[in-house]
Amino acid sequence: MPGDIVFDRGSYSDVEEIRKFTSSTWKVGYYADLYQKLGHTGTMEDYVDKVIEKWVSEGSVYVLRMYGHPVATIHIEKLLDGSIMLGGLRIHPDHRGSKLGTRIMKETIEFLSGQTGKLRSAVYSWNEPSLSLVKKFGFKSVEEFMIYTFHEEDSHGQQPKPLIEEYSGTQKCFFIDWKYVCLDDPKQIFTKYAGNIISSGNLLVYFDAYEGGTDFVVNDANDAESFIEDHKRLPGLVTFYVRKALTDGISMKPSSSITIWEWNY
Repeated sequence: MPGDIVFDRGSYSDVEEIRKFTSSTWKVGYYADLYQKLGHTGTMEDYVDKVIEKWVSEGSVYVLRMYGHPVATIHIEKLLDGSIMLGGLRIHPDHRGSKLGTRIMKETIEFLSGQTGKLRSAVYSWNEPSLSLVKKFGFKSVEEFMIYTFHEEDSHGQQPKPLIEEYSGTQKCFFIDWKYVCLDDPKQIFTKYAGNIISSGNLLVYFDAYEGGTDFVVNDANDAESFIEDHKRLPGLVTFYVRKALTDGISMKPSSSITIWEWNY
């Protein structure tokens, strides 16, 4: 591996190069065949090229530069409970297999020492390289969400509307906006994500309506299957991420899953 590799905060000069190599992350090389099988589920559509400029403006993305050019990225975000969520780890397709994932993870863990007591990351079940990486560094799995995807021909209905009523469930950890946060009082979540929460009794769901579909994250529910049935015919691609503990009564087969991993200093 070349010696001229630098771990640094991403800059505006990196944006276009990062966009180029992340715009087809899952469609080339190692992931190409997998994309043919799972591309229709929506879980393999990358987002880094769409948010990289925002991350740079926030100072929340770090890169490995090889001879001045970005070849790897990682996103760092401090959560409401003081933990830090890691995401957006991408390696330039030309440099996969060069252990840059190991290098940027090692640099990140060292860099964040003293800034938090806990790191978290969410990894899809089909992403073997990332699963191997978190296991290599000693991350422990703490939660799994099963994924159910629909694209109904007879789609109808309006996009969901937020509903904030008192949550009476017992969950303390929530997967919200693709971040996993643990809080004794979820009111902080309701305040920050009021426009994307459905909460009533034991039901607590985060939703994200985007051009082309809607994602739902079912954090708590008495009857998760009924919630899916009530919302699966919305227009476009409709994806449900359901806490595994809530899926015992669901007759549908999941397309994949996403696991939350934690690492403690």
